[in-house]
Amino acid sequence: ASDNADFLNNIQQAFNHIELHGVTATIHRLSSKG
Repeated sequence: ASDNADFLNNIQQAFNHIELHGVTATIHRLSSKG
């Protein structure tokens, strides 16, 4: 059970990182356009 919880937590952190990276990339694109 503990391993499963850690696994899900790692996935959540990975998605958070990807989402944050996507937002940052979008902001940079919009900034460079302006």
